[in-house]
Amino acid sequence: MSFDGEESEENPKIEEFRDKSVVLSSKQKKLKILNQNIDLFYSEIAEKLYDNDLLQADLFFRLEGAKRIISVYSDTGESDIDESDLDKADFDIRRVGAVLSREIQQQKWEARLRFIVPILVFVYTAIIVGIIFIGSNTWDTETIIPIIDIPVFVLVWSGIGSLATILFRFYKKQQKSASDEIRWLIARPIIGIITGAVVYLAIISGLTFLGLTNIDEAVNQKISSEAIAIIAFLGSFSDLVFDTVINNIIGGFSQQNNSSSS
Repeated sequence: MSFDGEESEENPKIEEFRDKSVVLSSKQKKLKILNQNIDLFYSEIAEKLYDNDLLQADLFFRLEGAKRIISVYSDTGESDIDESDLDKADFDIRRVGAVLSREIQQQKWEARLRFIVPILVFVYTAIIVGIIFIGSNTWDTETIIPIIDIPVFVLVWSGIGSLATILFRFYKKQQKSASDEIRWLIARPIIGIITGAVVYLAIISGLTFLGLTNIDEAVNQKISSEAIAIIAFLGSFSDLVFDTVINNIIGGFSQQNNSSSS
């Protein structure tokens, strides 16, 4: 009871109880929010990352750790909760949310990019068919491209080999991310044409790829255009064939240098 002109004084124990109640209330509210976020992220991870087992397991592991910390405090109901542990749980949950958000955005971006992949395949097919159709009346197996001195049909068959390996990849192999596939789609046709041309040059140069030991023997021996077309196709289709040719080129020059020096 207080009188006019006198300041009322509260019991120090009551004041201390109020302070602890405020602290407990704020921490319990934070625990409730963290638990809600954990439950939300559990369902989102299971739904959005079902095809990424490693990332899914890592995020579940982080959520489990945060949930253990929170469950201890929820069970005790004490007011003296270590803020550093709560901050660690909060940080792990926020990190899971950031990773999950990034993956969802990436999936949306990948879904948009996947429409480009069949378009590129169609464009490559149309280009090759168009070149064959347009050039069928003007080109033959003897038509040579100036400067690089390579027949047109070699480059055409190299392009066909590149298209074949693109179709084979999408039919047989598991696809990676759309961004990686697009980069590969852009580079692979060019690489295939170059490798097919290199294989052709290796053949007419009489390298050991065909069992020929010197250039004169290769020049004097007639190689049919059909055989060259097949080799150009395989050279652009298979990386193994190209690697074999390159290794034979390097090995042939190494042997010549060794014999010359001796």
